[in-house]
Amino acid sequence: MVECSLQTVSQAIVAACSQDYVQVKQAEQMISQLELEQNFFPILAELCIDSSVPVDKRRMSAICLKNGVTKFWRTMSPHPLCKEDKDKIKNIALRCYSVEIKEVFDQLLESVAKISRYEFPKTWPEFVPTQVQSAIRDPIVY
Repeated sequence: MVECSLQTVSQAIVAACSQDYVQVKQAEQMISQLELEQNFFPILAELCIDSSVPVDKRRMSAICLKNGVTKFWRTMSPHPLCKEDKDKIKNIALRCYSVEIKEVFDQLLESVAKISRYEFPKTWPEFVPTQVQSAIRDPIVY
């Protein structure tokens, strides 16, 4: 079992962005273990929107988040995300309009689209009003 902390997740993402094949393979194994731990995907979401994180790490975090939403969001998945993690991810994802890097923004928007398809309107009724407010408050033109 691996401790799921900001430091551990950041190290795995840095290694996943490496040019060294061995480091990438080790990172993939680490991420496979971490994705089963609570808080992993909310930490990824935070890394995505943190402008102090280098672009390649933000991009990799966004890709891992999108893949995790696809793989673990539904309650019938082999290892579904807990409600607490889902709520954290949804709150962070609603801030995606502040992301200034198109590649990261696009990946986050894909995650938001998938989540909204699963959650709206039943368990995420505030999705549309919040998205409209966010788009007006933080318009980004690419």
